[in-house]
Amino acid sequence: MICVNAEKINERQFTFKCPICWSRYKKNGQPSKTAKRIYHRHGSAGNLNNRIEFRTHHNSRTGEYCEFKIKISDNTLRI
Repeated sequence: MICVNAEKINERQFTFKCPICWSRYKKNGQPSKTAKRIYHRHGSAGNLNNRIEFRTHHNSRTGEYCEFKIKISDNTLRI
């Protein structure tokens, strides 16, 4: 399980930076030199309270599933 902090939340979704996914890859599967981390978004169901969420992510490059523990805290930006 991979633990991350949500960076932003609103009534529809929350966002976190994925420690696995990159914006660009080389042909050999390695991240490009100019690649940036991807942000994932998931539904928040109108709940802006601090909490822990669990989500599963399917990595299309490797075919593997990753489970995320996402912390929504006072440090999460409410927008």
